[in-house]
Amino acid sequence: MLGKVKTKFKNATIKFLEMDEQNMVFEEELFDYVVASLILSVVPDANKCF
Repeated sequence: MLGKVKTKFKNATIKFLEMDEQNMVFEEELFDYVVASLILSVVPDANKCF
């Protein structure tokens, strides 16, 4: 799926990352907003996503 989206948006300035959704590592206060759709229904422990 990541390969498909990279192909579809190959000319965009979006940076696509692949990582474990229950163990994501980002700098503090890096994002202003986060939008996630249906992610909590497919992970083993939804609390770890937050």
